Amino acid sequence: MQNQALVDWLSFTVPMEMTEDELKQATDYFFGKDFSGFVKGKHTQKNKQRMGWYSDIYTLYGTGSPLIHILIGPTSENNENTTLFHVTGYGLSDRPDALNLEIMSLLKKIRDVDGQLTRADLALDDFTGRPILEKMTEASHPDVWKDRIITTFRFKRVNKEWTTLYYGDNPRGNQIIAYDKAAETGTADPWFRCEFRARDRELLKTIHDDLLSGIPIAEVAADLINTTLRFVPPGRKVKYDRKPEAWWTDFIGDAKKYTFSRHRSGKDSDEPPKAPTGATAEKYLRNALRGDKSAEIEDVILKLAAEIQELRSNNVQPATSPLIISQTWETRK
Repeated sequence: MQNQALVDWLSFTVPMEMTEDELKQATDYFFGKDFSGFVKGKHTQKNKQRMGWYSDIYTLYGTGSPLIHILIGPTSENNENTTLFHVTGYGLSDRPDALNLEIMSLLKKIRDVDGQLTRADLALDDFTGRPILEKMTEASHPDVWKDRIITTFRFKRVNKEWTTLYYGDNPRGNQIIAYDKAAETGTADPWFRCEFRARDRELLKTIHDDLLSGIPIAEVAADLINTTLRFVPPGRKVKYDRKPEAWWTDFIGDAKKYTFSRHRSGKDSDEPPKAPTGATAEKYLRNALRGDKSAEIEDVILKLAAEIQELRSNNVQPATSPLIISQTWETRK
């Protein structure tokens, strides 16, 4: 079996709150699936933290495994006027009961309705049986990892059994995960997977652009992993002056530094400012609480109060840009 690169998970939002009638159009448009096959499930508090802050969840199952999750009814000001779609790794796989989607076609459809990616897992699979996971584990032990690893991620952690390595400590941020896929799936043949899980919205916009421009998934995935994680042999030189381990170079190939283009949306000079969100207020207060002087907290509160009063006096409301999906599906097909 040839080594492969793939998108192992894809999440995206569409900028409107959909009704069930609109979901029927959406599931047909994106996935070629009948919405009647989706099952409404219980959306617990724990599940909301993991899957997204929405009131209701619908799931399409394969042979016992979820293929697609759709979340409607946003419950936070950070996701208002949106509907969230999760396409699982199982759904994107080549299993007989998977979705059988063409990933580039799906990415184009998301772009065509002004959708935004919220998560993309880009995976590199190795079927050669080379001890890549063992080598990564050896270099990741607490007594050596600071000398053996060059990474832009601040933290590193592993599960207790050392069968999965996590680089990047925050599950809600960008991470690299390396694990024995054969052990996870019960496959007899060797199967190692290393994936970059992107959740940063600006980075996801660049990834979306790159994939639609024709850059292969393998190149994007390898460049992302190589830019954020490298392994070097032990030695007396400063680790940044050491060449990467040969086994790592063999796996990652001729990967380059990933070029991240930050997207900045301009605004007209006469466009009024947006009202500060609760998240902005919380950020101000958290920064203030790190200080020693109570006056800092008072200054922040007074600043916020002045901003809110000014916005209210100018009758400024947060900008919205609703999308009429019911018309869009037909015109975009």
